[in-house]
Amino acid sequence: MTNAQPIDPSTASRPPGPRGLPFLGVGPQMAPERSLQSMKAWREEYGDVFRLNLPGRDMVVFCHPDHMEQILVKQRDRFIKGKAYDGVRQLVGDSVLTLEGDAHKARRRMEQPAFHKRSLKLLVDTMVDATARWFDRLRERMPEGGELEIHREMTHVTLEIVVECLFGRGFFERTTVSYEQLTQALELLSNDANGVPIPRWVPTPRNLRFHRVLKALNTDVYAVIAAAQEAVARGEDDGSLLQMLLRTRDADTGEALSVEAIRDEVITLFIAGHETTALTMTWFFDLVTEEPEVIEALRAEVDGQLGDRVPDYNDLNALALVRRVVDEVLRLRPPAPWIARDVAEPTVVGGHVVEPGDLVLPSFWLLHRHPDFWEDPERFDPDRFLPERVSARHRYAFLPFSTGTRICIGNMFSYVESAAIISELVRRCTWTRVGDARPAPYQIATLRPSEAMFMKIAWRA
Repeated sequence: MTNAQPIDPSTASRPPGPRGLPFLGVGPQMAPERSLQSMKAWREEYGDVFRLNLPGRDMVVFCHPDHMEQILVKQRDRFIKGKAYDGVRQLVGDSVLTLEGDAHKARRRMEQPAFHKRSLKLLVDTMVDATARWFDRLRERMPEGGELEIHREMTHVTLEIVVECLFGRGFFERTTVSYEQLTQALELLSNDANGVPIPRWVPTPRNLRFHRVLKALNTDVYAVIAAAQEAVARGEDDGSLLQMLLRTRDADTGEALSVEAIRDEVITLFIAGHETTALTMTWFFDLVTEEPEVIEALRAEVDGQLGDRVPDYNDLNALALVRRVVDEVLRLRPPAPWIARDVAEPTVVGGHVVEPGDLVLPSFWLLHRHPDFWEDPERFDPDRFLPERVSARHRYAFLPFSTGTRICIGNMFSYVESAAIISELVRRCTWTRVGDARPAPYQIATLRPSEAMFMKIAWRA
Protein backbone atom coordinates (compact mmCIF):
# COMPACT_ATOMS: atom_id res chain seq x y z
CA MET A 1 0.00 0.00 0.00
CA THR A 2 1.32 3.43 -0.88
CA ASN A 3 1.62 6.09 1.80
CA ALA A 4 -1.55 8.18 2.03
CA GLN A 5 -2.34 11.58 3.45
CA PRO A 6 -3.96 11.28 6.90
CA ILE A 7 -7.68 11.93 6.84
CA ASP A 8 -8.53 14.86 9.08
CA PRO A 9 -12.28 15.52 9.24
CA SER A 10 -11.67 18.97 10.71
CA THR A 11 -9.84 20.17 7.62
CA ALA A 12 -11.03 17.90 4.80
CA SER A 13 -14.50 18.39 3.35
CA ARG A 14 -16.55 16.85 0.61
CA PRO A 15 -15.97 18.62 -2.73
CA PRO A 16 -18.42 21.31 -3.92
CA GLY A 17 -20.32 21.00 -7.17
CA PRO A 18 -23.49 21.80 -9.12
CA ARG A 19 -26.78 20.58 -7.67
CA GLY A 20 -28.29 19.39 -10.92
CA LEU A 21 -31.91 18.35 -11.50
CA PRO A 22 -34.04 16.05 -9.33
CA PHE A 23 -33.40 12.40 -10.26
CA LEU A 24 -31.27 13.40 -13.30
CA GLY A 25 -28.52 15.31 -11.51
CA VAL A 26 -26.15 16.86 -14.04
CA GLY A 27 -26.82 14.08 -16.56
CA PRO A 28 -28.13 16.46 -19.26
CA GLN A 29 -25.00 18.64 -19.00
CA MET A 30 -22.82 15.53 -19.33
CA ALA A 31 -24.29 14.53 -22.69
CA PRO A 32 -21.43 13.95 -25.18
CA GLU A 33 -22.06 17.18 -27.08
CA ARG A 34 -22.10 19.28 -23.87
CA SER A 35 -19.77 17.58 -21.40
CA LEU A 36 -16.49 19.32 -22.29
CA GLN A 37 -17.90 22.83 -22.06
CA SER A 38 -19.81 21.90 -18.91
CA MET A 39 -16.60 20.65 -17.31
CA LYS A 40 -14.80 23.87 -18.21
CA ALA A 41 -17.60 26.01 -16.74
CA TRP A 42 -17.71 23.96 -13.52
CA ARG A 43 -13.96 24.25 -13.06
CA GLU A 44 -14.20 28.04 -13.40
CA GLU A 45 -17.02 28.11 -10.83
CA TYR A 46 -15.89 25.52 -8.28
CA GLY A 47 -12.13 25.25 -8.75
CA ASP A 48 -9.80 22.29 -9.31
CA VAL A 49 -12.00 19.73 -7.51
CA PHE A 50 -15.76 19.39 -7.96
CA ARG A 51 -18.44 16.80 -7.44
CA LEU A 52 -21.00 15.78 -10.06
CA ASN A 53 -24.32 14.25 -9.08
CA LEU A 54 -25.32 11.65 -11.66
CA PRO A 55 -28.02 8.96 -11.55
CA GLY A 56 -26.61 5.99 -9.67
CA ARG A 57 -23.42 7.49 -8.22
CA ASP A 58 -21.38 10.61 -7.65
CA MET A 59 -18.32 11.53 -9.66
CA VAL A 60 -15.48 13.72 -8.41
CA VAL A 61 -13.42 15.56 -11.04
CA PHE A 62 -9.77 16.54 -10.43
CA CYS A 63 -7.73 18.72 -12.78
CA HIS A 64 -4.59 20.00 -11.00
CA PRO A 65 -1.17 18.38 -11.60
CA ASP A 66 -0.78 17.78 -7.84
CA HIS A 67 -4.02 15.78 -7.89
CA MET A 68 -2.80 13.67 -10.80
CA GLU A 69 0.32 12.81 -8.83
CA GLN A 70 -1.73 11.76 -5.81
CA ILE A 71 -4.35 9.71 -7.69
CA LEU A 72 -2.17 8.10 -10.35
CA VAL A 73 1.17 7.78 -8.55
CA LYS A 74 1.47 8.32 -4.79
CA GLN A 75 -1.91 6.95 -3.71
CA ARG A 76 -2.65 4.83 -6.75
CA ASP A 77 -3.64 1.72 -4.72
CA ARG A 78 -6.62 3.63 -3.35
CA PHE A 79 -7.94 4.39 -6.86
CA ILE A 80 -8.63 1.24 -8.86
CA LYS A 81 -10.12 0.10 -12.14
CA GLY A 82 -13.17 -1.46 -10.53
CA LYS A 83 -16.77 -1.65 -11.70
CA ALA A 84 -16.24 1.34 -13.96
CA TYR A 85 -14.26 -0.95 -16.29
CA ASP A 86 -16.63 -3.94 -16.30
CA GLY A 87 -18.00 -2.95 -19.70
CA VAL A 88 -14.47 -2.72 -21.14
CA ARG A 89 -13.65 -6.15 -19.68
CA GLN A 90 -16.52 -7.70 -21.61
CA LEU A 91 -14.75 -6.57 -24.76
CA VAL A 92 -11.02 -6.97 -24.08
CA GLY A 93 -11.10 -9.47 -21.21
CA ASP A 94 -8.37 -9.44 -18.57
CA SER A 95 -5.62 -7.52 -20.31
CA VAL A 96 -2.97 -5.08 -19.16
CA LEU A 97 -5.63 -2.39 -19.67
CA THR A 98 -8.11 -3.87 -17.17
CA LEU A 99 -6.14 -6.01 -14.70
CA GLU A 100 -5.52 -4.73 -11.18
CA GLY A 101 -2.95 -5.23 -8.42
CA ASP A 102 -0.35 -7.98 -8.63
CA ALA A 103 -1.94 -9.46 -11.76
CA HIS A 104 -1.47 -6.16 -13.57
CA LYS A 105 2.13 -5.78 -12.39
CA ALA A 106 3.02 -9.29 -13.55
CA ARG A 107 1.34 -8.88 -16.96
CA ARG A 108 2.91 -5.47 -17.55
CA ARG A 109 6.34 -6.78 -16.62
CA MET A 110 5.96 -9.58 -19.15
CA GLU A 111 4.79 -7.32 -21.96
CA GLN A 112 7.05 -4.31 -21.44
CA PRO A 113 10.00 -5.67 -23.49
CA ALA A 114 7.77 -5.74 -26.60
CA PHE A 115 7.52 -1.95 -26.38
CA HIS A 116 11.12 -1.16 -25.46
CA LYS A 117 13.26 0.93 -27.78
CA ARG A 118 14.97 -2.15 -29.19
CA SER A 119 11.64 -3.73 -30.17
CA LEU A 120 10.28 -0.46 -31.59
CA LYS A 121 13.35 -0.17 -33.81
CA LEU A 122 12.40 -3.51 -35.36
CA LEU A 123 8.79 -2.41 -35.87
CA VAL A 124 9.59 0.93 -37.51
CA ASP A 125 10.39 -0.69 -40.86
CA THR A 126 6.93 -2.29 -40.81
CA MET A 127 5.28 1.03 -39.90
CA VAL A 128 7.09 2.97 -42.61
CA ASP A 129 6.48 0.32 -45.25
CA ALA A 130 2.75 0.05 -44.43
CA THR A 131 2.40 3.84 -44.49
CA ALA A 132 4.17 4.16 -47.85
CA ARG A 133 2.02 1.43 -49.41
CA TRP A 134 -1.14 3.14 -48.13
CA PHE A 135 -0.08 6.43 -49.76
CA ASP A 136 0.83 4.57 -52.97
CA ARG A 137 -2.67 3.07 -53.15
CA LEU A 138 -4.21 6.45 -52.37
CA ARG A 139 -2.35 8.00 -55.30
CA GLU A 140 -3.49 5.19 -57.58
CA ARG A 141 -7.05 5.81 -56.43
CA MET A 142 -6.78 9.59 -56.75
CA PRO A 143 -3.99 10.40 -59.23
CA GLU A 144 -5.10 14.03 -59.49
CA GLY A 145 -5.76 14.40 -55.78
CA GLY A 146 -9.22 15.00 -54.38
CA GLU A 147 -11.31 15.12 -51.23
CA LEU A 148 -10.82 12.75 -48.29
CA GLU A 149 -12.96 12.15 -45.21
CA ILE A 150 -10.07 12.38 -42.79
CA HIS A 151 -11.16 10.30 -39.81
CA ARG A 152 -12.14 7.40 -42.04
CA GLU A 153 -8.85 7.54 -43.96
CA MET A 154 -6.75 7.85 -40.79
CA THR A 155 -8.62 4.85 -39.39
CA HIS A 156 -7.64 2.85 -42.46
CA VAL A 157 -3.95 3.76 -42.45
CA THR A 158 -3.50 3.21 -38.72
CA LEU A 159 -5.40 -0.07 -38.91
CA GLU A 160 -3.04 -1.28 -41.61
CA ILE A 161 0.00 -0.29 -39.56
CA VAL A 162 -1.25 -1.87 -36.35
CA VAL A 163 -2.32 -5.10 -38.04
CA GLU A 164 1.07 -5.58 -39.70
CA CYS A 165 2.98 -4.71 -36.52
CA LEU A 166 0.74 -6.95 -34.44
CA PHE A 167 0.38 -9.93 -36.77
CA GLY A 168 3.34 -9.58 -39.14
CA ARG A 169 3.90 -8.24 -42.63
CA GLY A 170 1.76 -9.56 -45.44
CA PHE A 171 -0.92 -10.59 -42.96
CA PHE A 172 -3.80 -10.23 -45.41
CA GLU A 173 -1.95 -12.24 -48.06
CA ARG A 174 -1.56 -15.29 -45.80
CA THR A 175 -4.86 -15.44 -43.94
CA THR A 176 -8.55 -15.89 -44.65
CA VAL A 177 -9.26 -12.76 -42.59
CA SER A 178 -10.03 -9.86 -44.92
CA TYR A 179 -9.19 -6.20 -44.49
CA GLU A 180 -12.89 -5.36 -44.77
CA GLN A 181 -13.70 -7.89 -42.03
CA LEU A 182 -11.27 -6.33 -39.58
CA THR A 183 -12.34 -2.81 -40.51
CA GLN A 184 -16.00 -3.58 -39.87
CA ALA A 185 -15.24 -5.37 -36.61
CA LEU A 186 -13.00 -2.57 -35.40
CA GLU A 187 -15.51 0.16 -36.22
CA LEU A 188 -18.36 -1.69 -34.52
CA LEU A 189 -16.43 -2.63 -31.38
CA SER A 190 -14.86 0.82 -31.08
CA ASN A 191 -18.20 2.58 -31.56
CA ASP A 192 -19.83 0.24 -29.08
CA ALA A 193 -17.13 0.88 -26.48
CA ASN A 194 -17.71 4.62 -26.99
CA GLY A 195 -21.47 4.42 -26.69
CA VAL A 196 -24.01 4.59 -23.88
CA PRO A 197 -23.56 1.39 -21.83
CA ILE A 198 -26.44 -1.07 -22.01
CA PRO A 199 -26.07 -4.43 -20.21
CA ARG A 200 -24.80 -7.04 -22.67
CA TRP A 201 -27.53 -9.51 -21.70
CA VAL A 202 -30.24 -7.16 -22.99
CA PRO A 203 -31.07 -8.49 -26.50
CA THR A 204 -31.04 -5.16 -28.31
CA PRO A 205 -30.10 -5.19 -32.00
CA ARG A 206 -26.86 -3.42 -31.09
CA ASN A 207 -25.96 -6.00 -28.42
CA LEU A 208 -26.85 -8.92 -30.67
CA ARG A 209 -24.62 -7.52 -33.40
CA PHE A 210 -21.85 -6.88 -30.86
CA HIS A 211 -21.88 -10.52 -29.70
CA ARG A 212 -21.98 -11.79 -33.28
CA VAL A 213 -19.05 -9.64 -34.43
CA LEU A 214 -17.00 -10.33 -31.30
CA LYS A 215 -17.53 -14.09 -31.70
CA ALA A 216 -16.33 -13.94 -35.32
CA LEU A 217 -13.36 -11.77 -34.35
CA ASN A 218 -12.42 -14.17 -31.54
CA THR A 219 -12.51 -17.08 -33.98
CA ASP A 220 -10.17 -15.24 -36.34
CA VAL A 221 -7.81 -14.10 -33.54
CA TYR A 222 -7.49 -17.60 -32.06
CA ALA A 223 -6.74 -18.99 -35.53
CA VAL A 224 -4.04 -16.37 -36.05
CA ILE A 225 -2.55 -17.14 -32.61
CA ALA A 226 -2.45 -20.87 -33.44
CA ALA A 227 -0.66 -20.18 -36.73
CA ALA A 228 1.83 -17.93 -34.94
CA GLN A 229 2.46 -20.63 -32.33
CA GLU A 230 3.33 -23.08 -35.10
CA ALA A 231 5.67 -20.55 -36.71
CA VAL A 232 7.45 -19.93 -33.39
CA ALA A 233 7.77 -23.69 -32.87
CA ARG A 234 9.50 -23.90 -36.28
CA GLY A 235 11.96 -21.22 -35.19
CA GLU A 236 10.52 -18.53 -37.46
CA ASP A 237 10.55 -14.88 -36.40
CA ASP A 238 8.53 -12.29 -38.31
CA GLY A 239 9.24 -9.51 -35.80
CA SER A 240 5.55 -9.12 -34.93
CA LEU A 241 4.21 -8.12 -31.54
CA LEU A 242 2.20 -11.36 -31.48
CA GLN A 243 5.34 -13.49 -31.72
CA MET A 244 7.01 -11.34 -29.07
CA LEU A 245 4.05 -12.06 -26.76
CA LEU A 246 4.26 -15.76 -27.51
CA ARG A 247 7.96 -15.82 -26.61
CA THR A 248 7.73 -13.76 -23.43
CA ARG A 249 8.13 -15.51 -20.08
CA ASP A 250 7.43 -14.45 -16.52
CA ALA A 251 10.77 -13.51 -14.91
CA ASP A 252 9.85 -15.22 -11.61
CA THR A 253 7.97 -18.34 -12.73
CA GLY A 254 9.23 -18.85 -16.29
CA GLU A 255 5.64 -19.32 -17.42
CA ALA A 256 4.34 -18.17 -20.79
CA LEU A 257 1.12 -16.24 -21.32
CA SER A 258 -1.91 -18.46 -21.82
CA VAL A 259 -3.67 -18.45 -25.16
CA GLU A 260 -6.61 -16.67 -23.51
CA ALA A 261 -4.30 -13.98 -22.09
CA ILE A 262 -2.70 -13.46 -25.49
CA ARG A 263 -6.17 -13.15 -27.04
CA ASP A 264 -7.04 -10.44 -24.50
CA GLU A 265 -3.82 -8.53 -25.18
CA VAL A 266 -4.21 -8.83 -28.95
CA ILE A 267 -7.77 -7.45 -28.83
CA THR A 268 -6.60 -4.60 -26.56
CA LEU A 269 -3.68 -3.68 -28.83
CA PHE A 270 -5.84 -4.07 -31.91
CA ILE A 271 -8.51 -1.64 -30.72
CA ALA A 272 -6.64 0.81 -28.46
CA GLY A 273 -3.44 0.79 -30.52
CA HIS A 274 -5.26 1.74 -33.67
CA GLU A 275 -7.76 4.26 -32.33
CA THR A 276 -5.32 6.43 -30.37
CA THR A 277 -3.21 7.28 -33.42
CA ALA A 278 -6.19 7.51 -35.78
CA LEU A 279 -7.70 10.19 -33.54
CA THR A 280 -4.36 11.97 -33.05
CA MET A 281 -3.91 12.18 -36.82
CA THR A 282 -7.50 13.31 -37.36
CA TRP A 283 -7.05 16.17 -34.90
CA PHE A 284 -3.62 16.88 -36.43
CA PHE A 285 -5.35 17.74 -39.70
CA ASP A 286 -7.96 19.88 -37.97
CA LEU A 287 -5.52 21.88 -35.85
CA VAL A 288 -2.47 22.13 -38.11
CA THR A 289 -4.46 23.07 -41.21
CA GLU A 290 -5.13 26.41 -39.49
CA GLU A 291 -1.35 26.97 -39.08
CA PRO A 292 0.31 27.32 -42.54
CA GLU A 293 3.62 28.39 -40.99
CA VAL A 294 3.71 25.20 -38.94
CA ILE A 295 3.03 23.11 -42.05
CA GLU A 296 5.88 24.77 -43.92
CA ALA A 297 8.22 24.27 -40.96
CA LEU A 298 7.24 20.59 -40.77
CA ARG A 299 7.90 20.16 -44.47
CA ALA A 300 11.28 21.89 -44.18
CA GLU A 301 12.29 19.67 -41.26
CA VAL A 302 11.23 16.43 -42.96
CA ASP A 303 12.71 17.37 -46.36
CA GLY A 304 15.93 18.57 -44.74
CA GLN A 305 16.48 15.56 -42.51
CA LEU A 306 15.10 12.77 -44.67
CA GLY A 307 15.33 13.89 -48.29
CA ASP A 308 14.27 10.87 -50.31
CA ARG A 309 15.51 8.34 -47.77
CA VAL A 310 13.28 5.76 -46.15
CA PRO A 311 13.33 6.78 -42.47
CA ASP A 312 14.42 4.47 -39.68
CA TYR A 313 13.77 4.72 -35.94
CA ASN A 314 16.55 7.22 -35.34
CA ASP A 315 15.35 9.41 -38.21
CA LEU A 316 11.80 9.57 -36.86
CA ASN A 317 13.06 10.20 -33.34
CA ALA A 318 15.18 13.11 -34.59
CA LEU A 319 12.19 15.01 -36.02
CA ALA A 320 11.96 17.43 -33.10
CA LEU A 321 9.27 19.71 -34.55
CA VAL A 322 7.12 16.73 -35.55
CA ARG A 323 7.23 15.54 -31.93
CA ARG A 324 6.37 19.01 -30.58
CA VAL A 325 3.44 19.29 -32.98
CA VAL A 326 2.14 15.85 -31.95
CA ASP A 327 2.46 16.82 -28.29
CA GLU A 328 0.51 20.03 -28.86
CA VAL A 329 -2.22 18.07 -30.69
CA LEU A 330 -2.33 15.64 -27.75
CA ARG A 331 -2.52 18.53 -25.28
CA LEU A 332 -5.54 20.10 -26.97
CA ARG A 333 -7.15 16.82 -28.03
CA PRO A 334 -6.10 14.04 -25.63
CA PRO A 335 -7.43 10.70 -26.92
CA ALA A 336 -9.10 10.09 -23.54
CA PRO A 337 -10.33 13.42 -22.08
CA TRP A 338 -10.51 11.78 -18.66
CA ILE A 339 -10.17 8.38 -17.06
CA ALA A 340 -12.21 6.74 -14.30
CA ARG A 341 -11.11 5.23 -11.00
CA ASP A 342 -13.19 3.67 -8.26
CA VAL A 343 -12.29 4.80 -4.73
CA ALA A 344 -11.17 1.79 -2.69
CA GLU A 345 -10.90 3.51 0.72
CA PRO A 346 -11.45 6.99 2.16
CA THR A 347 -8.71 9.31 0.93
CA VAL A 348 -7.90 13.00 0.99
CA VAL A 349 -6.87 14.63 -2.29
CA GLY A 350 -6.61 18.37 -2.78
CA GLY A 351 -8.03 19.01 0.70
CA HIS A 352 -11.24 17.05 -0.01
CA VAL A 353 -12.35 13.60 1.08
CA VAL A 354 -13.44 10.98 -1.46
CA GLU A 355 -15.02 7.75 -0.26
CA PRO A 356 -15.82 4.24 -1.51
CA GLY A 357 -18.73 4.52 -3.91
CA ASP A 358 -17.34 7.68 -5.48
CA LEU A 359 -16.00 7.54 -9.02
CA VAL A 360 -12.94 9.73 -9.44
CA LEU A 361 -12.29 11.37 -12.83
CA PRO A 362 -8.78 12.77 -13.39
CA SER A 363 -9.52 15.13 -16.28
CA PHE A 364 -6.72 15.49 -18.82
CA TRP A 365 -8.94 17.84 -20.83
CA LEU A 366 -8.98 20.34 -17.95
CA LEU A 367 -5.42 19.59 -16.85
CA HIS A 368 -4.08 20.51 -20.30
CA ARG A 369 -5.95 23.84 -20.13
CA HIS A 370 -5.12 24.75 -16.56
CA PRO A 371 -4.37 28.50 -16.66
CA ASP A 372 -1.67 28.21 -13.97
CA PHE A 373 0.43 26.01 -16.28
CA TRP A 374 -0.63 26.89 -19.83
CA GLU A 375 -0.65 30.47 -21.07
CA ASP A 376 -3.47 31.19 -23.52
CA PRO A 377 -4.36 27.48 -23.35
CA GLU A 378 -6.65 27.28 -26.40
CA ARG A 379 -3.97 28.62 -28.74
CA PHE A 380 -2.06 26.05 -30.84
CA ASP A 381 1.64 26.51 -30.07
CA PRO A 382 4.09 23.60 -30.51
CA ASP A 383 6.86 25.67 -28.93
CA ARG A 384 5.26 24.98 -25.56
CA PHE A 385 7.20 21.74 -25.83
CA LEU A 386 10.66 23.19 -26.38
CA PRO A 387 12.97 21.45 -23.87
CA GLU A 388 13.53 24.51 -21.70
CA ARG A 389 9.79 25.17 -21.38
CA VAL A 390 9.03 21.51 -20.59
CA SER A 391 11.66 21.41 -17.83
CA ALA A 392 10.17 24.53 -16.23
CA ARG A 393 6.64 23.08 -16.15
CA HIS A 394 5.04 20.88 -13.51
CA ARG A 395 5.92 17.25 -14.17
CA TYR A 396 2.27 16.20 -14.17
CA ALA A 397 0.81 19.09 -16.19
CA PHE A 398 0.84 17.09 -19.45
CA LEU A 399 -0.44 13.51 -19.34
CA PRO A 400 -1.82 12.46 -22.75
CA PHE A 401 -1.17 8.78 -21.95
CA SER A 402 -1.78 8.92 -18.18
CA THR A 403 1.19 8.33 -15.85
CA GLY A 404 2.63 6.08 -13.17
CA THR A 405 2.34 2.31 -13.35
CA ARG A 406 -0.76 2.64 -15.57
CA ILE A 407 0.82 4.83 -18.22
CA CYS A 408 -0.20 3.55 -21.66
CA ILE A 409 2.19 0.73 -22.52
CA GLY A 410 2.03 1.66 -26.21
CA ASN A 411 2.64 5.41 -25.85
CA MET A 412 5.99 5.34 -27.68
CA PHE A 413 4.50 3.10 -30.37
CA SER A 414 1.87 5.78 -30.98
CA TYR A 415 4.46 8.59 -31.09
CA VAL A 416 6.61 6.75 -33.64
CA GLU A 417 3.57 5.74 -35.70
CA SER A 418 2.38 9.37 -35.80
CA ALA A 419 5.84 10.53 -36.90
CA ALA A 420 5.90 7.92 -39.68
CA ILE A 421 2.52 9.08 -41.03
CA ILE A 422 3.26 12.81 -40.73
CA SER A 423 6.68 12.55 -42.38
CA GLU A 424 5.19 10.67 -45.35
CA LEU A 425 2.24 13.05 -45.53
CA VAL A 426 4.25 16.27 -45.72
CA ARG A 427 6.73 14.75 -48.20
CA ARG A 428 3.99 13.67 -50.58
CA CYS A 429 1.02 15.99 -50.12
CA THR A 430 -0.37 19.44 -49.64
CA TRP A 431 -3.89 19.86 -48.32
CA THR A 432 -6.62 22.40 -47.62
CA ARG A 433 -9.85 22.21 -45.66
CA VAL A 434 -13.08 21.69 -47.58
CA GLY A 435 -15.53 24.31 -46.35
CA ASP A 436 -15.19 26.63 -43.38
CA ALA A 437 -16.83 24.55 -40.65
CA ARG A 438 -14.64 22.78 -38.11
CA PRO A 439 -15.79 19.78 -36.08
CA ALA A 440 -16.18 20.24 -32.35
CA PRO A 441 -14.56 17.69 -30.04
CA TYR A 442 -17.19 15.18 -29.01
CA GLN A 443 -16.45 13.28 -25.81
CA ILE A 444 -17.57 9.72 -25.26
CA ALA A 445 -14.89 7.28 -24.08
CA THR A 446 -12.49 8.86 -26.57
CA LEU A 447 -12.41 12.34 -28.09
CA ARG A 448 -13.92 12.22 -31.56
CA PRO A 449 -14.90 14.88 -34.11
CA SER A 450 -18.56 15.81 -33.91
CA GLU A 451 -18.96 15.55 -37.68
CA ALA A 452 -17.12 14.37 -40.76
CA MET A 453 -14.13 16.49 -41.74
CA PHE A 454 -13.00 16.68 -45.37
CA MET A 455 -9.65 17.78 -46.72
CA LYS A 456 -8.66 18.33 -50.36
CA ILE A 457 -5.23 16.87 -51.03
CA ALA A 458 -2.84 17.52 -53.91
CA TRP A 459 0.33 15.61 -54.72
CA ARG A 460 3.65 17.39 -54.52
CA ALA A 461 5.73 17.31 -57.65
